[in-house]
Amino acid sequence: MIELVSVSKNDELSNKRVIKSTNLRLKSGASISIVGKKGSGKSTLLSLISLLEKPTDGEVYFLGEATSNISDFKRKELRRKYVGHLFSDPMLVREYTIFENIELPLLYLRVSKKNRKAMVEEILEEFCISELRSLHPEEIKVRDQILVSLARAFIVKPVIIVADEITNDLNIIDQIPVLNALIKINEGGTTVVLATQDKSVSNFTISRAVLENGKLSFSKLES
Repeated sequence: MIELVSVSKNDELSNKRVIKSTNLRLKSGASISIVGKKGSGKSTLLSLISLLEKPTDGEVYFLGEATSNISDFKRKELRRKYVGHLFSDPMLVREYTIFENIELPLLYLRVSKKNRKAMVEEILEEFCISELRSLHPEEIKVRDQILVSLARAFIVKPVIIVADEITNDLNIIDQIPVLNALIKINEGGTTVVLATQDKSVSNFTISRAVLENGKLSFSKLES
């Protein structure tokens, strides 16, 4: 479904090579953690996978199509329809209610008001956050903000969810519902890629890759 072939990426400011000749194949329904220290290039790698950034060298294939030479418009459309990208900051709109925040991607896709309402109601129920619908982001816990951002990313039923250290600011107890939500999404057939510094968090995915000095290597999960 998504494949990185000999992909390298240089930092735009320093020109330092952040990702070095990386190969990664993500089949439909895959579940993988990218584990690495802060500054190891995890965010850059996830941005390449999600088409947010272009490689300096190599090729990223998305749904079987080479993407290096596609237009910025098509790249944006692919991301909008098929990719859910989450960051450590949930990036919720403070002025909007939780319902309105989750509804946003559907507005971009020009879904009718009637269908939007039904889809948001369904996702609120699915993520067990219906009671938050009328609240604003600052009125709910950080854990719930992350669940809302995950629900917002998933409402368009993307083929892949890319989660960049979304459990970083959570204690162990609050991590559980977020990680369980990712497991549930993956069990439904959506590919999940989770970046983390915490090896224990990586045990919630089926496979693990370690990113160190710009190089990706695969590692067995701990029992």
